[in-house]
Amino acid sequence: MHEVLNDPISILVSFSEDKVLPLFFKWRNKKYKIEKLNLVHK
Repeated sequence: MHEVLNDPISILVSFSEDKVLPLFFKWRNKKYKIEKLNLVHK
């Protein structure tokens, strides 16, 4: 089951050469480490 949420998030990213990589995001006052990316759009 899916639920649509309209909560804000904050994202910490790393800028290196031609890449922007997300490192962490904060949602509902909890910090989540991004360990793997499944899809990248150029």
